[in-house]
Amino acid sequence: MRATTMVGFVFSFVFLGLLTQLAVANNRIITLQEDMERVKEESSYILESNRKVNKQDRTADGHALTEARKQLKEETQLRLDVEKELEMQIGMRQEMELAMKMLEKDVCEKQDALVVLRQQLDDLRALKLELSFKLQSSDLGMKQKSELNSRLEEKTSQMAATIKLLEQSFCFLSQVHMAHTQIAAVQAGVPVSTGGQSALQGGIWGQDQQPSSRSGATYEAARPA
Repeated sequence: MRATTMVGFVFSFVFLGLLTQLAVANNRIITLQEDMERVKEESSYILESNRKVNKQDRTADGHALTEARKQLKEETQLRLDVEKELEMQIGMRQEMELAMKMLEKDVCEKQDALVVLRQQLDDLRALKLELSFKLQSSDLGMKQKSELNSRLEEKTSQMAATIKLLEQSFCFLSQVHMAHTQIAAVQAGVPVSTGGQSALQGGIWGQDQQPSSRSGATYEAARPA
């Protein structure tokens, strides 16, 4: 149980880090694009200035032309560096988006697993209830009845604990996916309604909790008096 909780904490930390890096990467891409435009404008201005100076006085402009060429070379190198960093940032963003797609797939898989496990838990509790009634009218000794009931109780508790862990994991993954959706919406300029998102998340979590509540009622009915 502690190992599973620790894995959940590590998983939480990693994905929250991914979200932060994604936001930083997107902001960096915008800044780099602005720098590229500025470098292009400055390069064009330098080239145009060189042409005008060459037409007016080629002899007196030798030194200025050399300096302009040097500056142009530096600006060109700067633009290449900016383009290289921009490519790296774009690649990082693509990796982030791929990780989020995998996260979304994991959310769907865990949701399906929760549905199956809850159904199995309901079936197990119904079976326990049926066996409890049969044991009351059977010829088995009290010790055998107690052992069988304890084994069923243990299996039921183990499955309930597993479902609880899956629910916690699913809740976290849903929150991470919701945060990623909010970031993407903000970057795209789409207004985000906090109240609407909270209601949506609450609806999903509430829907997931309903089967567990019904299962809990069945379990309480199955407990021996």
